[in-house]
Amino acid sequence: SRELENGIGSLSKITDGSRIERVNELKARMQRARQSLQSFKVEMRELPREEMPAYDQKAKQHALALQKLETDLEWAKSEAERSGMGLRNVDEMTTGEVIQAASRVQDKSLSSLGRMKAQITDTMQLGTDTAS
Repeated sequence: SRELENGIGSLSKITDGSRIERVNELKARMQRARQSLQSFKVEMRELPREEMPAYDQKAKQHALALQKLETDLEWAKSEAERSGMGLRNVDEMTTGEVIQAASRVQDKSLSSLGRMKAQITDTMQLGTDTAS
């Protein structure tokens, strides 16, 4: 799990192209870690009763650590995909870039509104033609 922690921590230093590759590698390692935990739990069945609680506690701690790492890895994956698509966080943009992005959204909204108005007009005309 320490290797996974280091791998997830180093994702921010990797360029966008290889970041997704690295995330996939870490996902494979995460799967192997989960399989190891399952094997550990199976082998715990053979332990004497008095030794079980200590090993059970270790298994629970390891499961919690893996769960946290998996959450971090999913976040890193979504960030890598988002940066790969060219999407940027508002905090990373300059004021001018934010204004340009807002203008593009408004332009798309206005053109969409125009298409809806035309469609409504066509629908009303079709209804009028059908009624007559």
